[in-house]
Amino acid sequence: MGNGTFGIDPDPGRVKALRIYARGPDGRERMFEYREGSVVDGTMFRGWGRGDWGQGWSGRWEGGGGGWRGYGNRDEGQYVIVGAQYGTGRRHVDVADRLKELARRDRTFVMGNGTFGVDPAPGRVKTLRIYTRGPDGRDRMFEYREGSVIDGS
Repeated sequence: MGNGTFGIDPDPGRVKALRIYARGPDGRERMFEYREGSVVDGTMFRGWGRGDWGQGWSGRWEGGGGGWRGYGNRDEGQYVIVGAQYGTGRRHVDVADRLKELARRDRTFVMGNGTFGVDPAPGRVKTLRIYTRGPDGRDRMFEYREGSVIDGS
């Protein structure tokens, strides 16, 4: 995702973000935020392939206040964090407690060494692996590259 994806650079020289506001099959609303350069998996969104989106959103950028209903400090996430590791295949640390603390705040954040207060593999690009359990009881692992934007809700 980047300027080339959309054919425009709305703010030259600044790192941008893509926000996708979605409503799940259960009617719950959620915001997904992707930092410029991230890979967006469109298959997780219904109607992606046929361009069936945009109904019911005001078009306002800011969260809350009528533009986006339902986003805020709710701590009603779909997945329960059961574990989290940050680092490389050879050098990683357990960051589950810190990640749970961030998730409780339902905040979006850029993930990196500063997030966890440690650099388990200096000079190497790290990965965050979040091990979760979904509402159906099934386990799922989410993986994010250092510098990714993560939606804690």
